[in-house]
Amino acid sequence: MSKKIEFMLFTLLSFLAFTQQARADVNRVGLDLYGHKLFISADFPAIANSNIINKDEIRSDLGIFTQEFDVNLLLDLNKYSEEFGMDDIAFLMMSRKLATEVYETEYQRNVFLYHLLKLKHYDVILGFSSNQTTVYGQLGFKVFNVIDVQIENKTFTDLSFSQKRNPQTEEIFEEQEKVARAILINENRPPLFNAKSKKYKLYFEYEQFPYYFTGKLNESLVAYYNELPDIMFSDIYLNYQVSESVKSSLLKELSAAISGMSDEKKLAFLLKFSQDAIPYQDDMISQGKEKFSFPEESLANPYGDCEDKSILFAYLAKELLNKTSLALVYFQQHHLNVAIESEGKEDFNFSFKDKRYLVCEPSGTGFKPGDNTYDVNKASIVSW
Repeated sequence: MSKKIEFMLFTLLSFLAFTQQARADVNRVGLDLYGHKLFISADFPAIANSNIINKDEIRSDLGIFTQEFDVNLLLDLNKYSEEFGMDDIAFLMMSRKLATEVYETEYQRNVFLYHLLKLKHYDVILGFSSNQTTVYGQLGFKVFNVIDVQIENKTFTDLSFSQKRNPQTEEIFEEQEKVARAILINENRPPLFNAKSKKYKLYFEYEQFPYYFTGKLNESLVAYYNELPDIMFSDIYLNYQVSESVKSSLLKELSAAISGMSDEKKLAFLLKFSQDAIPYQDDMISQGKEKFSFPEESLANPYGDCEDKSILFAYLAKELLNKTSLALVYFQQHHLNVAIESEGKEDFNFSFKDKRYLVCEPSGTGFKPGDNTYDVNKASIVSW
């Protein structure tokens, strides 16, 4: 090896050793991410907690973040994002938790969150009044029940996803950026959170025979789902599979229970399971907010409403019966049920795109496939 190459190698190794030592000297912040213990190596600067919020104050506070801080912060966050297979919305959730862990006030947290999301080149703006700040972001998917603002033909959503925040008149602080992108969601699978588990116990009767189901859920994913906003009905709710533990317990046991039944009875069995195994209660009563639940989330909750039960039933019909379905949304009545594709020439309620469908009501008790108290002609039909 030549002396020149030896010198270059020595220089590189010395630089890496110096960088690692510098990283070791940086303060580490612990973060609980749905049961996973993360450590962020960065010296978080102190953000002033101004009594009067204005553009000059915000600009001054954003100026305290150094390039060294930004590099160290993104190094750890991007590492964890890759490790857990996070999409943009999961990265946002992690960032919100970090802001809450490090800073005390809403203003400090929102200034930090805005800065961090800008570092990731997300299309975000900061709304402010004399006593309030709001981080808004452009989403690449549609959500319900949160505050939106319209700016230059773009829709920006309150990234706290709070259903209790009241709209206020705000000014907008926005740093111009040539490259900015929407916050996206992976519609095919959730992040790989799996640190915690939770037991479930379900019971119902079919044709006067009792069925008991017990097993474990992925509590980490359940907690993550609970913090997501209400996402517009689409196949994301059916694509997000239940955990492997639920597949090997509940889905396996349900499959065994319906084996040997006719197709009609299989459908009726899964419909009654969805009706009775999880008691009905409006989300505003059981959770204090409207929440469209994913299947694993519904199995973890003590109660479910029409959206939750319909999503669970449609998922079970897809997984266990290989049946496609439609969501029937009755906006005026604030209700949702499901239409299952039917191969019968007479056993169907309506046709849609040259296919016959049988309406199923997972929310009520005693409804059989085909029973429906709502006018299908007034329903908005959603393919999922």
